[in-house]
Amino acid sequence: MDGRTLRNELTKFKSSLMEVHAAGENNPNKMSELFVPIARKLLFGGYFEVSSGDKVVRRIFPYTVEFYYHEEEGQVKDYIVYHRNSDNPSKDPIEPFQINTFHTHLSGIDVTFEGKDEKGVFRASALIRAYQVINGETGIPSISGEDQPEMNPHSTYLYNDLFMGIDIENGIQVKWKNHEWAQEGHLYNGYRFNVCEYDEIKPSKKGEWVRHVKKTKKNHPKLTPEEMQDKKPWAFSRGVFTDLCELK
Repeated sequence: MDGRTLRNELTKFKSSLMEVHAAGENNPNKMSELFVPIARKLLFGGYFEVSSGDKVVRRIFPYTVEFYYHEEEGQVKDYIVYHRNSDNPSKDPIEPFQINTFHTHLSGIDVTFEGKDEKGVFRASALIRAYQVINGETGIPSISGEDQPEMNPHSTYLYNDLFMGIDIENGIQVKWKNHEWAQEGHLYNGYRFNVCEYDEIKPSKKGEWVRHVKKTKKNHPKLTPEEMQDKKPWAFSRGVFTDLCELK
């Protein structure tokens, strides 16, 4: 191991972001470059250990991660982000999450690294889009996806693998373990799965603030008709799995 931890990589993001802001280079492609060290750490530099009492139940290795980043006052917007200020300006702003924590939501579980710099509050997190589960006792993969038996492509199933089937009287502990098991592995980069591009915002007839999606005549196979695929290159994977991470 080289001494780097996930917390180190998440913390360094803010200083790198400040340099990008100072140079006026903050754009989706530049942000993708800033995400690379965190992606490498999540995909090749450790795993989640699920334990109960003195027993390791499972080890969960991220396989595909998607980054979500939104500047409240800045130029880079990502309106699909769950944890951000309301589009209705009359509502109070939301405080940033503590760094290196879980954000649980309808689409799965994120690792957070939000914060604030001279440009204002930024929302930042990495969704565990796909993952591998290894049995803590046997070392054998315990969950299978349809196409790749070593990988689960369903981000919401992570809830099951973190918490289900464990004696709650013995307690459940989930901990990130830093372990550089394949730091030089190839990192695939592409677009986020089933994320459409957003356009203008305006009040609906009912007075609710609605963010409208951009339209296209060409349908994306994973989006509803007429929705345009978001082209931010913010997905990273250990392998090619185009339903999860559409390569650029």
